[in-house]
Amino acid sequence: MRIVALAGIGLLLGSCATMLNPHTKEVNIYTTKPSKIVFKKDTIYTADNRAYILPERGKKPVAFQVIKNDSVRTITLRAKNSLAFYANIYNYGIGLIADWKNPKRYTYSTRVFLDSDEKKDSYYRYNQLSKKNALYLHLSIPYGNLMYFKPEDYGQQFSGGFFGLSVGLDYYHKEKQYFSITASAATDYPVPFPAPVDDEGTSESMSTFYVSFSNNHLIKHFTFGYGLSVARNSWGIYPPYSSSDEALVIRNSAGGFIFSMYAKPGPRLNIGIIYRPTFYQFDTRQVEYEHLFSLDLAWKIRLTH
Repeated sequence: MRIVALAGIGLLLGSCATMLNPHTKEVNIYTTKPSKIVFKKDTIYTADNRAYILPERGKKPVAFQVIKNDSVRTITLRAKNSLAFYANIYNYGIGLIADWKNPKRYTYSTRVFLDSDEKKDSYYRYNQLSKKNALYLHLSIPYGNLMYFKPEDYGQQFSGGFFGLSVGLDYYHKEKQYFSITASAATDYPVPFPAPVDDEGTSESMSTFYVSFSNNHLIKHFTFGYGLSVARNSWGIYPPYSSSDEALVIRNSAGGFIFSMYAKPGPRLNIGIIYRPTFYQFDTRQVEYEHLFSLDLAWKIRLTH
């Protein structure tokens, strides 16, 4: 009996969807023009071209109507397994037993984007609002960085680390193209989270600051960019904090290019890779290849409508 009781408790605590998912799922609906949403017996008017519904979770699809003037569209959302259901892998699949027939295992699309001028009964997974002439604030963290510099008289230097900061503006000169001007800094901080680091001995460190201008193409959930950059790169050897010795720091300014590729998993969040090669050092007037690779976490906030 004790074994049965313990097994029951294990199933209850191990069923992620049962424990984590509420009975309903919030579905946000975005339209390009004011519309009326009819779900079950409720009529919902969009505010700032946005509304939401709360369907109960289950295996069956969920349908709602979108009404604009005399046009009526029926949008159907298919049920799919939720992330919490798949999280049962963490408990060796024990929770799958309890979640298998539970309607809370299912979910629906969190965001539904509609072009109000279309008449087809389908939706998009990315925003359909016109972006031409729109201005966005770009904030990002170059979370992981790989650097290769060639300081004068010290040969090739490699380093990898974490953290940085980037601020910029994106201007859409076309519906799916935008110019971006950005100021960025990246470091090789040795740990992937903010924490004090004790340097008992001599250490090397690299960092870079650069300004870039690029043209970028938006293709569904992805962005591809290319442009020019000017960088100020630093490499140094630093004595322990307790030492009175001076640090050796060499800096150089360089010009080159920038290439980027981002995926958009959320309405504002973008995750991407930046490749910034430079080829000409202004200080030494020499052609030298250097580069920065960054894993970038970016947030973009629309400043104009």
